[in-house]
Amino acid sequence: MSGFYNECVGLEERISGAAGASDFNAVVFNGAKDNIPENNDFFPIVGSETPHPENRYDLNVEDCGHPPGICCELQGTLESVTARQYSKELSSIHIGGFPWNSTMDAKNRTEIERTANDPLYMVALTMIEKIGPKTSRILLQHFGDAKGIFTASHQKLIRVPMVGEKIVNSIRNGQFLRAAELELEFAQKHNIKVIPWNCPQYPTKLKQISDSPMVIYVKGMLPETDVPHIAVVGTRKPTHYGKKIASEFADYFAKRGIVVVSGLAFGIDIEAHHAAMSSQGMTIAVLGHGLDLIYPREHSGKAKQIVEEGGALISEFCSGTQPEAFNFPARNRIISGLCDAVVVVEATEKGGALITAKMAFEQDRDVFAVPGNLGNPTASGCNRLIKDQIARIACGPEDVIESLEHLFKIVPEDHASRKANFDRSLLSRREQAVCEAIGQETKHFDAIEVSSGIEGAELRSVLLGLEFRKVLCQVGGNKYQLAC
Repeated sequence: MSGFYNECVGLEERISGAAGASDFNAVVFNGAKDNIPENNDFFPIVGSETPHPENRYDLNVEDCGHPPGICCELQGTLESVTARQYSKELSSIHIGGFPWNSTMDAKNRTEIERTANDPLYMVALTMIEKIGPKTSRILLQHFGDAKGIFTASHQKLIRVPMVGEKIVNSIRNGQFLRAAELELEFAQKHNIKVIPWNCPQYPTKLKQISDSPMVIYVKGMLPETDVPHIAVVGTRKPTHYGKKIASEFADYFAKRGIVVVSGLAFGIDIEAHHAAMSSQGMTIAVLGHGLDLIYPREHSGKAKQIVEEGGALISEFCSGTQPEAFNFPARNRIISGLCDAVVVVEATEKGGALITAKMAFEQDRDVFAVPGNLGNPTASGCNRLIKDQIARIACGPEDVIESLEHLFKIVPEDHASRKANFDRSLLSRREQAVCEAIGQETKHFDAIEVSSGIEGAELRSVLLGLEFRKVLCQVGGNKYQLAC
């Protein structure tokens, strides 16, 4: 079934117009009926020797070249292209960016995009059980694009590492392509963008993580890729103090043009979203379920407000996916993956916020934690992150901003003052050795260990002491640079 998109190349009419133009001349399908699969109920245009009026449709493409609801670039020029050139030069551009379905209107049937980047195949790939981001990448590397995976023979598929008989049978089973067609219809109907991993609109920072989702669904607007993003996360049951701190941090970030990212959950998350919007800032909510519902239900109004005020809802899950507990750790990696830094405001030692923080650390992001009272269970997670040197102490939002100076291209006045006045002779011999090992560069912990001759826990203790005194700062993951 999936191979038929390329088979209808019997176009005998000429196509005129240019990619990105608002109107194209009508296209006539005049392909042989043998090229249309039997039992076909989703490809209503059947070839004939004499083109029938019903086989003619006007093509409308947005100025940007992206069909509505889909974010895949149309590449190449369609000016005076014959049927043979159409097939050969444009690498099988097919008519119908959304699936051919007898229930769809003529306008939807005539949207066009390049099949190599067709989200149909990427969406179908994500729907197959036991194919996660890593296996998807292996398959894509092997076959070149998602369409190539679904059109490959059993023999070729079974040769791919980590692909067994069950996965091969699932790929060759047409039910996932049919399910993907329905998903794209749903997305178009509800103004949801379907953004595959290979699309230029896919968030740059998220693409950099090793297990980035192959497809994301977006309701609303994504910001420019160079705008700093900071996640504010924490417990679902914060204290009054925790709510206040979360609001202060989010407000401070939003007023400086930083996108505030969180998970729309009760507690710290919703406080962060609310504060960002109250400051006329932009916020993104990452969800652990399909965009056909909002969880918790009580935050449906807030979710709508986020979209209406220029923010976005993001999920890697297709419609119909329920908010199961096991979806949320996967959701958390997207929260941290989108961001330059993650701030944890109140968290228990077993809370989801700690998962987000640890994922951020592994993704080489800056991690901060707001310290709390030792007797407060909701502060135990933050204190643990600081103790384990996964997170740096954030006594205020200024500490976070200061660590991201390279993104803002500014130097706070107090920072400049420290640079001018700090006397390095006040450091101990070990501290001086560490500073000399770092020098004027950004150094990884392992490199500092080798250069300074100070090892393991002892080195971490020295680094933490220097960080407390603002002599150096940790800049993403396990890397350090001098702050003075």
